[in-house]
Amino acid sequence: MAPHSASCYTYYELTTNVVIDQLRILLAGVVSPATRSAIWGKWVETWSHFPLDGFLHSTKEAVLERIPADYRIGLDKLGELLPWPEAAVTAYEVFSYTPAMDTSLVEFLRETMGHWWTPHMHTIKGGMSGLPEAFKKELKKHIKFGFTVTEIEYESPSDDLHRKVTVKGFKERKSDGKVVQKSIEGHAVIVTTPINILRQIKFTPATSESKDKDTPLMPMKFYKAIEDIWYGPSSKIMLQCKTRFWETEYQIQGGFTKTNLPVGQIHYPSNPGFDTIPKRIKEGILLVYTWKSEALLFGALTPELAVAEAVDQIAEIHPQIREQFEFGAIKAWYNDPAEQGAYALLKPRQVQHVMWLMYPWRNIYFAGEAISFANGWIQGALESGLRAAYQFYARTRALPDSKSLCQMEQIRDLDSRK
Repeated sequence: MAPHSASCYTYYELTTNVVIDQLRILLAGVVSPATRSAIWGKWVETWSHFPLDGFLHSTKEAVLERIPADYRIGLDKLGELLPWPEAAVTAYEVFSYTPAMDTSLVEFLRETMGHWWTPHMHTIKGGMSGLPEAFKKELKKHIKFGFTVTEIEYESPSDDLHRKVTVKGFKERKSDGKVVQKSIEGHAVIVTTPINILRQIKFTPATSESKDKDTPLMPMKFYKAIEDIWYGPSSKIMLQCKTRFWETEYQIQGGFTKTNLPVGQIHYPSNPGFDTIPKRIKEGILLVYTWKSEALLFGALTPELAVAEAVDQIAEIHPQIREQFEFGAIKAWYNDPAEQGAYALLKPRQVQHVMWLMYPWRNIYFAGEAISFANGWIQGALESGLRAAYQFYARTRALPDSKSLCQMEQIRDLDSRK
């Protein structure tokens, strides 16, 4: 049975739902939270080995050969659904605008299981910038802007609560442009930088006479994790038009148009349910959101050329934009020195690196969208931040969860000495 292009979405759901339903079978009747967590973790790791395109191209027999014997239950229907012919895989990639088919299968399964890209998702009234603005309002007295972190020094005395970390870096003085070295000492640090920035920070054990000389180095698994987690490039181009002509001429209210052009998708930003645009404002914004090679293409151009190229391509779909366009701007995340990539987009087997970073090293905790199961989303950043904060709280308050953290640390000590 081969999927037709017109039914690629339905056929995709039928195929991937076999894998999702397997998890429900494995968890059926299991009450213990620890056992359920272990089953879920092994299921995620098992299916993370497959890229989406590789999975769709495989036969049922080839899939079964690559997974543990006890995780082969409930997969009989794959024999009817796999393999997909090359034309069907290409049709799905184009029709769904899924440019990263070589990404780990679990990246796609989570979207279905989490009801992403559906009305179940929510946004912040007035725009997502309201989130950092709220933090800024409460914490502005404690935020040190313009501080570039270059090194984090940690120590390992026997008394866990008296460990210290020192964050070192530099800041450019506004008065004369001179670079000034600075350091901040604390009992713990939660590192929330993008992975590409994390790679550039040195982690060193304290070595002075007054400190513990037996503090181990960071395990190689840490460096392996931050080296392997792949960050996808992405570019976003915003184009302001004199009027929202797509609403009046095409009755387009929100959503997006899929194309086979480098612009990929043309988005029509809207805020359904919120009357946030005063009626006197006639202008509107079209949005181009690109990934992978298309993102590199636009990001490599000057802002002026990128905007002009986007207008030319959109004109093939909406000729009115040539007369309607006023001005535009581009954001290419991999060109931003503070980002150097848009978000984590996991390749096969990389989910194990994310799981490793979910535990602290000494009093260094890691968070950020990449170190979550909602990588690429603000939700992932929030979840990981809460997790890291709770881990620190559990350890300082000697809560039951702190025992598992200490056990994990002992294992990592052994790894670092190998």
